[in-house]
Amino acid sequence: MRKNVKILVTLVLFLLPIIAYSQTLVSLDQAIESGARYLSGRFPRGTRAVIVAVQGENQEIGEIVYRRLSVNLVNGGWFTVVERNAAALETINREMERHASGMISQETERLIGQQLGAEVIISCSFNRSSQNWRLDIQALRVETAERSAQWSADVRSDPAWTSLASPRTISIVFDGDNLAQRERTAITNGMRSILQERRVALELSDNPSSSYNFAITVYMNNPPANPSLIQAEVIISFLQSSRTLFQSEPFNITETTETLIARRIVEWLRSDQTFFNKVNDTIR
Repeated sequence: MRKNVKILVTLVLFLLPIIAYSQTLVSLDQAIESGARYLSGRFPRGTRAVIVAVQGENQEIGEIVYRRLSVNLVNGGWFTVVERNAAALETINREMERHASGMISQETERLIGQQLGAEVIISCSFNRSSQNWRLDIQALRVETAERSAQWSADVRSDPAWTSLASPRTISIVFDGDNLAQRERTAITNGMRSILQERRVALELSDNPSSSYNFAITVYMNNPPANPSLIQAEVIISFLQSSRTLFQSEPFNITETTETLIARRIVEWLRSDQTFFNKVNDTIR
């Protein structure tokens, strides 16, 4: 008997990672149903709630999530769902224009809730996460401005709505001393490979007007003691709409040619896990 129990425990421990993985990705409808159930457990029956906005890659995807979440909350019968009116929509649009992230500030959420007589404001975002998507739902109590519920789910891609989304792009801007086109191309190709390796949900573009940019700043000089060498100080920055979100610490390279300088820059980028973790955290 003990032997059978031991075998059973071993089997369960073996299967747990498989079970956990299979539960990691869900459909959008499953994610919304689970999120609605979670919200129902956080507030009393009959709470007046309004979904203020869905931040997504474009308006169509945001509206898909908004409609599905609204239908689920209405049919669930737990919340009294308040419809957004023209004034509330105008406030939402004005706020989104002010913020590049598309997220509405907490104070604006309270204002909309007061306009509509809601007790709870529900906001969410639906954005790419590596090869799939992530749904984040938050709820704020209008009276106290307390963020009292927060829930997330990883959602598998669905061609029915992913085809609506244009991939988010990023370009590389070179600054500092001028690098030859060959070296710039080598760094760009290396960065494209690194984005795939690190599963960053950004597509490298040649268009400098992309919403995101990598700024690669290189300052070079020849040391007086050995003029045949090249010393380079390099800083890598991550920008959104020309605003620097974060940047690497300066790092120094000494090589004999600019081609080798470019190769070392790519090697450094490939080794810097922390930098690309920050990129992924920022775009999610």
